[in-house]
Amino acid sequence: MNRTKLKELDTEKLEIAADTKLFLNESLSNYSKRMVGIANVLKKRGLINVFWTINGNVRFKYHESDTTFDVATHENDFRDKFYNQVDFENIFTK
Repeated sequence: MNRTKLKELDTEKLEIAADTKLFLNESLSNYSKRMVGIANVLKKRGLINVFWTINGNVRFKYHESDTTFDVATHENDFRDKFYNQVDFENIFTK
């Protein structure tokens, strides 16, 4: 909710340049950080196009033109979706 409010603020009120990009980072648990790490690997390998977190869950789109997104709340969600494409036992080493 606060993210929406921040987007609506005038950059002059924040005393920053108009072309400055703002990012809000969630405070993630260690498990959620691992989920983001997996999403990063999937993105680097071209298996997903974009991802973001909301309440510790990872939401992602496969292609830029997708109008819907998938949600991963547990590592097994990624395993189920990409089981033939990724070696999850060694995902951070290859």
